[in-house]
Amino acid sequence: MTIIEAVRRFDFDTLLFPVNYILKRHAIPDNDYEPLLKLAKMKDLGTIAMKAFTKQPWQGERRYQTWYEPWDTQDKIDEALWFTLSQGVTTAASSGEPRLFEMMVNAAERYRSLSRDEQKELIESASDLKPLFPRR
Repeated sequence: MTIIEAVRRFDFDTLLFPVNYILKRHAIPDNDYEPLLKLAKMKDLGTIAMKAFTKQPWQGERRYQTWYEPWDTQDKIDEALWFTLSQGVTTAASSGEPRLFEMMVNAAERYRSLSRDEQKELIESASDLKPLFPRR
């Protein structure tokens, strides 16, 4: 990954990159965030997860102001954020969709770390979803 090489060469304070359970389910070298998380931890860098609320690329009508289909129910938003924050990131960015913001804040206020079994279950549930990256 280009970002790993950049982290090796340059002195950053924080990194912003996608982290979600759909990417984890469909991990390939181009979208596997695990090596980047490990390197960031070694270099004591802050990690900002983006795309935590991503379900998949749009499959039909675009109902929100996002270029990807976001999760849009409280239980799915909870799962998405809690999974992402359970990966050891410093923080996670919102989706940018104003109509979902209150649910995202609600999930953050009630955050709890997911057990390994809960994480594994979410990862397995994403088998029929398409990852956002790499775009094909």
